[in-house]
Amino acid sequence: MWLPDLHRPETAIYDALWKLESDILEDLDLSLDYHTIGGMHISRDHKVVELDIRSKSGSYITDAEVTVSDYLS
Repeated sequence: MWLPDLHRPETAIYDALWKLESDILEDLDLSLDYHTIGGMHISRDHKVVELDIRSKSGSYITDAEVTVSDYLS
C-alpha cells in the first residue's frame, strides 16, 4: 500500500493536482479525451507546477505552468 511522504510537501501537491487533471486540462483548453498530464515539476517555493502535456498515445505536446493556489487552497 502506498502512503504519501509527509516530509515532502510536493508529494501532497502532486497527488492533489493529479485528482484535478480534468479541470486543469479544461482550463488549458485541452480535452481529456485526447490529452493527459505526463509529468509534473514543482518550483522550489511550491507555488508553481510545470506540466508535461502529452497526447493519449504518449507523444509530447507542450509544457504548461499552473499556479498551485489556483487549484489548492
